[in-house]
Amino acid sequence: MLDILQNNWGIIALECGSLQIDSILDASTCTDRRRILEALKNKCDASGSSAWVSGWDGYTGWLNWGICIDYQFPLGDVGMPKTVALLKQYRGIKFASISLLRPSQIMNVHYHPEMQSEGLLTYHLGLNVPHECYLNCDGEFIKEENGKSFIFDGSLPHYAFNASSHNRFILHCEVLASVH
Repeated sequence: MLDILQNNWGIIALECGSLQIDSILDASTCTDRRRILEALKNKCDASGSSAWVSGWDGYTGWLNWGICIDYQFPLGDVGMPKTVALLKQYRGIKFASISLLRPSQIMNVHYHPEMQSEGLLTYHLGLNVPHECYLNCDGEFIKEENGKSFIFDGSLPHYAFNASSHNRFILHCEVLASVH
């Protein structure tokens, strides 16, 4: 089913390209997704649009544009109606966002142990990816590219880096392993 996303990566990339990077919600004080969602809903209600969300102690080198949270689309089409329609065709997506990694950034090594107990895997789809972008999962480097997708175990240590002078955009999803 995830092939629907890969086959339509150009549509998703086009909508991603229309997102403005002028509104960043600092989620560093939010300790869980529910608080982030609440803060994002408040931002949407106040401004009529979504926002990029930072995290990790205010680190703004990596931002996310929330689309699907806890198997739901509580923010509407978030400025990406065709992308949301594609994602809604797949019932095994727990979380989806557009992930932006700024130029010359290295994301800290991290892992999500809860993903294993929840039966989740991580899916990445390259949307607007400069040549010098990689993900390392458990010691294995994966080159990120436009239109290329891959699945990895997010419960293992991983990090990404963007050694280019341009922003890197991907579709990031957490998907149920049992239905992928």
